[in-house]
Amino acid sequence: MTKRDTVWPYWRGIAIGETGPLFSGKWNGKVYKTDKIENGFMSDYERIFAPFREHAVRLLEIGVAYGGSCELWSDFFSHPDARVIGLDLALPDLMEDQHANSRVTLHKCDQNDSEGLRAIASRYGPFDIVIDDGRHRYAETLNCYRHLVDYVRAGGYYVIEDWGVGYWPDRQHIFGDRSGKTMVTLITDIMHSIPKAPISGYEVILDTNKCLSFFKKGAPWRG
Repeated sequence: MTKRDTVWPYWRGIAIGETGPLFSGKWNGKVYKTDKIENGFMSDYERIFAPFREHAVRLLEIGVAYGGSCELWSDFFSHPDARVIGLDLALPDLMEDQHANSRVTLHKCDQNDSEGLRAIASRYGPFDIVIDDGRHRYAETLNCYRHLVDYVRAGGYYVIEDWGVGYWPDRQHIFGDRSGKTMVTLITDIMHSIPKAPISGYEVILDTNKCLSFFKKGAPWRG
């Protein structure tokens, strides 16, 4: 049976009145309740994650909404020992009309809960991939990065989705902080942290409806 701490309504707080309803999309002939497909993310994920596809990947995703992305990752990384850990404030009842997926585990956790994040990472990590698709707010995303990047294996990736909300001038009071820092600030600050940070490379993508950043964990870059 799919493991989860608590069953909650499938909408996260941010989804109601802030981002609108999530999209469904088809990947490899199957429909998933996630906007990753509609927004064109999968071509980049397929390209960058290609070396991981056949391995027993351990993936942590922050922000699961309907749970469609967790199902997607479970199919994407099909190794029987691959594991998908999902975190959110409100947890879905995954695949209630389908076979249970024992490779997906969900936990209720706030992005501001540093102790909770570390406890979950200590229990399930280290991870090959961490994906932050949570509230897309500066403070929460920074908090997750600070506490979770150390739990990414060398050669793995820390991914931040939808950072382009930092370019929305009419929403920066929502997605930024009181000092005026936004998600764009966060992405550039991480880039500027090199070469001191244990990041061996990165790829930042900005396109229509698509804002992704991939930070590859490794030895500090030396030029």
